[in-house]
Amino acid sequence: MAYDKADEKKGRCAKNRTKLFTKGVFILTAANIVIKLAGLLFKVPMNYIVGDTGMGYYGSAYSIYTFLYMLSTAGLPVAVSIMVAEGRSAGRFMQVRKVFRTALLIFCAVGCVGSGAMLIFAGRLAALIGSEPSVFCIAAIAPTLLFICISSAFRGYFQGCEAMIPIAVSQLIEALGKLILGIGAALYSIRMGYGIHVTAAYAVSGVSVGSLIGMLYLMAAKLFFRDPREGEGLHVSAETTSSAALLKRFAAISLPITVSSSVMSLSGMIDTVLIQRMLRLSGMGQEAATTLYGNYTSLALPMFNLPPVLIYPITCALIPLLTSARAVVDMKQTGRLVTSSLRAAVLIGMPCAIGLASLSYP
Repeated sequence: MAYDKADEKKGRCAKNRTKLFTKGVFILTAANIVIKLAGLLFKVPMNYIVGDTGMGYYGSAYSIYTFLYMLSTAGLPVAVSIMVAEGRSAGRFMQVRKVFRTALLIFCAVGCVGSGAMLIFAGRLAALIGSEPSVFCIAAIAPTLLFICISSAFRGYFQGCEAMIPIAVSQLIEALGKLILGIGAALYSIRMGYGIHVTAAYAVSGVSVGSLIGMLYLMAAKLFFRDPREGEGLHVSAETTSSAALLKRFAAISLPITVSSSVMSLSGMIDTVLIQRMLRLSGMGQEAATTLYGNYTSLALPMFNLPPVLIYPITCALIPLLTSARAVVDMKQTGRLVTSSLRAAVLIGMPCAIGLASLSYP
């Protein structure tokens, strides 16, 4: 009889995890579709306002920002979500709070260093990629690194708590802020008679302000968030891990992810440097080289990045559920979750690959 009750409880938990997985994927997928549409609505008028040259300045700054962001924080949100999910599964809610506080301090420090470095070395970075006018865009996007780093700590916490709505809403706020504020700032710059490089920087400032608003929303959401698992009658433990052990665990989880993500971002950074330099060595002027690079970053790359954007919700929803299933040694449910996620990734990735291959010709 005891075994029957245990099996019944295990079955209910498995069904709940499957429902949470499906719900999380649906919420984040819907948000990502809206975000991609907002990105498209941003790029079409921006191309009209600043042209391909201005989009080249914008893309140059964004590639540097992306590389530094990946280098700084790629693996940390995943580490936060895993450690939060582990603590929740064991009823160690004091541990969960300590994990979040430690992560927030790390992210703040990393964000301050990264943003400061971008501001201080904006001129040298622009010279390195062979696009000196991009210096204004690089300086304008620098604060975004701090705002996104802080937001990543909150997103990792919510992800570990299996609460996907705050994550989705914050991403929507950032996308809409970029769309509305970026285009508005660019139009204001044109109206004032500023040059294309300054107008592109005004557009980039919309990204920074949108990221700031998204960060403030996550702070407010965390303030009012109550973990539903704290009321499930779990055995609550006040035991916490030492700060040194937490840092070691953070490093063990995040470093492999950071290295792999940084390699991918580094390839994009190398493209930014080489493409424009090689075009200029071929005899092309700086403005023409920047224009071609703008076509590459604003037209080709978004199409290439579409499948990862659609698959991201699967991984985001999977991590906390997989961690919880492994924490209670439910290997059957672990296998189900992995199989379901791989099947969904193939169903999304295969049509995208075929579509890009067949429709790539002019």
